[in-house]
Amino acid sequence: MAGDGNYGGNGSVYFENHVNGQPAGNGSDSSAQPHMFRLSLRYSTESGKSNPQLRGLLQAGISSMTAALTQLQNGSNDVTAHVEVPAFQRETPPSGGWEVKIQW
Repeated sequence: MAGDGNYGGNGSVYFENHVNGQPAGNGSDSSAQPHMFRLSLRYSTESGKSNPQLRGLLQAGISSMTAALTQLQNGSNDVTAHVEVPAFQRETPPSGGWEVKIQW
């Protein structure tokens, strides 16, 4: 992958983004006091993936979350779940919705 972003709370929201290993938009929102992050993931055949492929990606995400839930039920206090979201191939920035949205 060519980029990544990290978001976390500690009385405010901290974020860091990287493109090709280089910082690209790091900072914080000290006015925010999040109690939860909401992650919205968009699955659409507009991404070039077929309906069965999208279902497979969603099922893989559900399996990852189920494994994390099982770990919590077995006493773990820190788990991670992974979900893949297909990127759209477009010429311009999104106008009909982003693939991934994080709200706090």
